[in-house]
Amino acid sequence: MLAKRLVPCLPIAPGPNSKWEGLAEDLAKRALGLEDDGADEILLVLQGDLHALTGWALQAVRSVVRAVSVTVLAQGGSSTAEFAALIEAGVDKVVVPFCRPGLVQLAAARWGAQTIVGHLDGSPESGAVADAMQAARDGAGELVTSSGSDSNGPDIQAIRAVSDAVPVPVIAGGPIAKLEHVRLALLEGKADGVLLPMELVDAAHGMSEVKRYLAAAGIVVRGVS
Repeated sequence: MLAKRLVPCLPIAPGPNSKWEGLAEDLAKRALGLEDDGADEILLVLQGDLHALTGWALQAVRSVVRAVSVTVLAQGGSSTAEFAALIEAGVDKVVVPFCRPGLVQLAAARWGAQTIVGHLDGSPESGAVADAMQAARDGAGELVTSSGSDSNGPDIQAIRAVSDAVPVPVIAGGPIAKLEHVRLALLEGKADGVLLPMELVDAAHGMSEVKRYLAAAGIVVRGVS
């Protein structure tokens, strides 16, 4: 069995220009700490209007990319121009919303499947499979599926249906609020990885503790000591 991937989500939110250098440094330190504690990859979640915030947002991305050696993904772009800016800033993969018709196909044609992660957001099981199969045909090398509710957690049946239907890795994107949600997504949902909110990572006292919990549940994860 291949080891499951745990991907903490590091938010990048706008801040006053006068404080930006410090914010970029703090983000880089947090990312390095996540890597040192066992993150398999890191997802940078750019919040707000990326076009309006390109200068400081890309500075943050570059700071993180320079600090870590693990794969860095970025979410928040919504056009090929924004994906290009993120890739030029050093990210390894971009998360592309499947809800924008043709965008996954355009991005995959330009940068290749290894760079494109298609995002299926809010699709119930009945629609998730069809969307996932189309996104894979369009050239997405991986998929993130986000469906469920904050109170009940991720839609495990939808995750499993997508995992069974497509030949590319599937990452459970949420809502993930408890370690039990992570376990269910990996074990019963057959996901290849899970996106972890920073609130959950902090509540669990770090990535290493999340991995120990999963290893105790019989799930193969990397770097458990």
